[in-house]
Amino acid sequence: LTTAQTSTTSSSAPRPPKWQWPLVGPVLEKFSEAQRRQSLVLKTPVGSPIKPTASGIVVYAGDALKGYGRLVIVNHNDEYLSAYAHTGQVLVKEGQAVSINDVIARSGTDHKGRSALHFQVRKYGAPVDPLKLLPTR
Repeated sequence: LTTAQTSTTSSSAPRPPKWQWPLVGPVLEKFSEAQRRQSLVLKTPVGSPIKPTASGIVVYAGDALKGYGRLVIVNHNDEYLSAYAHTGQVLVKEGQAVSINDVIARSGTDHKGRSALHFQVRKYGAPVDPLKLLPTR
């Protein structure tokens, strides 16, 4: 590629979002391909505010997907989605634009009865380890 082609290619490539933690709380379970765990499970008191990990558009808000409880999915760009499962209360609607400061849901309990959020990131549809994207805390 020439210099002109390189700069054109890089400017049109999707830029990864600037990630933030969706809530404050310790990690109960880490993402693990070996154990087929596609989520990061974060412990938090019931009713805690959940914020999107990056700005985007809500593409799903509801409880029709079996095994996820009340679920919010945010599309960040053509590359990344984030999902927030087992929430206690969904505060957004499909099609709504959200920023990192918006509260999109309140935490609830998961299928094990724990007060926890199951947080997942997908890149081109495949689950990826959120700890590789989130800032160190």
